[in-house]
Amino acid sequence: MMALSNSTSPWSTTSTMNIQVPGNMFRENGYNHLKSQFGFPPNNVGGTISQYVYYTRANMCQWGSQGGFDPREKGPFILLIDRSDCAIPKQVRYAQFLGASAVVIADSECFCADKECLEYCYPRDGSNMCNRSDRCWTSPPNLADDGSALDVTIPSFLMNKLDAFKLKQTLQGEGRRHLNSQPVQMDLTWSLGNANGNDGRVQYDLWTSPTDLFGNQFIETFRPIANAFGSQATNFHPHMVLINGTRINCNAKDMGCYICDSVGCKSQCSNGGRYCASKPSDSKQTGISGVDIVRESLRRMCIWKIHGRTCIWKIHDRMCIWKMHGKEDSDNGNVWWDYVHVFLSRCFTWELFSDEDCIKKSMDRVGVDASRVNQCMKDSGDLKMDSPNTMLEFELAAQRDNGVVQFPTLQINGNVLRTKLTPSNVFHAICDAYDIGSKYKPGICQQCSSCFGDKAVLKCVEDGVCTGPAFN
Repeated sequence: MMALSNSTSPWSTTSTMNIQVPGNMFRENGYNHLKSQFGFPPNNVGGTISQYVYYTRANMCQWGSQGGFDPREKGPFILLIDRSDCAIPKQVRYAQFLGASAVVIADSECFCADKECLEYCYPRDGSNMCNRSDRCWTSPPNLADDGSALDVTIPSFLMNKLDAFKLKQTLQGEGRRHLNSQPVQMDLTWSLGNANGNDGRVQYDLWTSPTDLFGNQFIETFRPIANAFGSQATNFHPHMVLINGTRINCNAKDMGCYICDSVGCKSQCSNGGRYCASKPSDSKQTGISGVDIVRESLRRMCIWKIHGRTCIWKIHDRMCIWKMHGKEDSDNGNVWWDYVHVFLSRCFTWELFSDEDCIKKSMDRVGVDASRVNQCMKDSGDLKMDSPNTMLEFELAAQRDNGVVQFPTLQINGNVLRTKLTPSNVFHAICDAYDIGSKYKPGICQQCSSCFGDKAVLKCVEDGVCTGPAFN
């Protein structure tokens, strides 16, 4: 059954898709599409591909399944394929193997709010113009990394069903002889996106863990820049990466797994095996446990909830609605950054990682009310109860919907930054994500735009002028 919805448009705003040839297919505002969250070249925060498009009917799910498509002598090309039953990263990987520069996936269904697509593909006379079923999507498909796409380095885009149907007609022509078929040249452009459509600020999200050595190093070095950006220019949100204990049967009581701890669930997981973390490989049996990491993760989430701006995640739009906690002139969670800094300097050892006295002194040092944090942890569902914790459930859902499979990971306006996480790289990427002439773009972006390297950028952010190495 077709279930119509009042959902808002799901289409990407951080990329464009348009057709240059034939000229009558060019659209002033481009074609509706979704950009995948995987497969972009390393160190590439934006780019454009302009190539001819070829179409294959093959499902692209198995090696040798290209269905007669021969990429030889075609030169660089964009490959148009149909959405199939296998994972999208698998399809794109195969297209990459065949030599495609980019992939456009023809959606198999209309979006329920797309009346034009529905009326064309499924007219009232009962005919089916676009093939496949008469279903429609109430929410857009998830184009995040499923954990297998780290080797995919070409961009991919999901095209609106109706537009893809007409594009295939143009490429294939009519009948078996493909009469009136025409070549198609397509432009695909992507970037980290413009400033968050909710309020004009740039949104950046850090996915990490309390024992993430690389993430901790980034937090320590980037802290002055985060403080300088502040909430007037950016929306920052930290996320704690967890392991879903349900997926690894740690909460399957009938197996006796959690109770007897035969596979380590009891020491690694909280809430009856629901939320887990891997202990550091050098902590042995007497070191930091997974439960300790989950507890510190929840504590940091509560500190952020009290002192920062909370992201209410809009799954379909891959954006946040920001809810302010505390003062309206929030400092973008500087207290959170300061707490992590003090915790790392005082408590980041085997002996003190879960020491309540060390943790409380760290919170006191930066002005965090420990009683409020403890109450927040308890109100969310605590960790000792055999029941869900609302805050940890939120993190697992956001982690899944964003396709986060490694940490640290940093997203800017919902797009993964595919470069080394250094203060300089992240600073320039955030500054580049503002709209031209944006009133929210902080002055330090202009003052330090020519600075090159971490030391020069950090010095410039502090002094307001670039005196170190600079780009030519």
